[in-house]
Amino acid sequence: MILEFKNEAVFVSTGGVDWKPEQPSVLLLHGAGLDRTTWTLFTRYFARRGYNVLSPDFPGHGSSSGAPLPTIEAMAQWINALLDYCATLSNNLSLDEVRMAGH
Repeated sequence: MILEFKNEAVFVSTGGVDWKPEQPSVLLLHGAGLDRTTWTLFTRYFARRGYNVLSPDFPGHGSSSGAPLPTIEAMAQWINALLDYCATLSNNLSLDEVRMAGH
């Protein structure tokens, strides 16, 4: 799905399944120079086994617009803000506890 976030288009893969507030959530983060497609099999697997999945393209990567973020700290701040924003989109989806994997 494409979100309008911080005046930019951000692509977030959910594994093709709607988020459900009662389910645990998994955040999958790609490495430098990659995009969300690195996690395609994982997003599908977890989404079909009772998890909310978020696998975003960082700015300037994959299908997300904007300039790439210059530091790891900037990426961490961006992810925290994105999680807060996503929580407002889906019927009180709680993203206070998120399992995370990344490169």
